[in-house]
Amino acid sequence: MEFKKGTLTNFFPHPKFFGFIDGKILFNLKQVEDDKLRVALGKFGLWKEDIRVNYSLNEENPKKPVADHIMLLEDEPSPPETVEIHTGILISYKKRDDIVTDNQSAYKLKIDAVIDDCLKCYLKDTFPIENKSVQFILHWNKSEKGKINKVIHSLILTEEERTALNKKYGLPESTVHPKLM
Repeated sequence: MEFKKGTLTNFFPHPKFFGFIDGKILFNLKQVEDDKLRVALGKFGLWKEDIRVNYSLNEENPKKPVADHIMLLEDEPSPPETVEIHTGILISYKKRDDIVTDNQSAYKLKIDAVIDDCLKCYLKDTFPIENKSVQFILHWNKSEKGKINKVIHSLILTEEERTALNKKYGLPESTVHPKLM
């Protein structure tokens, strides 16, 4: 089996757990052989800007390259055991450019980063969401212009906020009660 060196550039932990190496080679979390890397991706996704890996290509479909047997390079630092969880107030959400404002900071967000089905419903249906308590994990992304942005990797309502919003709008209890850790 021939191994290639590459950079893990994107990872989407919810709901399908998949990512890309060098922006074009697809992989699924199940294909990550390295235990520490697999656990870290499953818990909180990319913990730094670029993660260098060894990988082999699955040759079954040459038109859609898929990676298999993904491992950290030997000199790549191990992922952390834990990740810092922030608690803040969601002040505004702009659907057009996916910006979340938390207190005095603005962070970029993709709707995929919202792992709380209750909150996802409110964002998609433009329910009023000002001043809601949230928990989130940050990671860093490089923009097309080379600028490093703080990006929300995972975002959920606090348990109290989720319960309050469900009651306020007469919705059934959320089917997903995500935990960030």
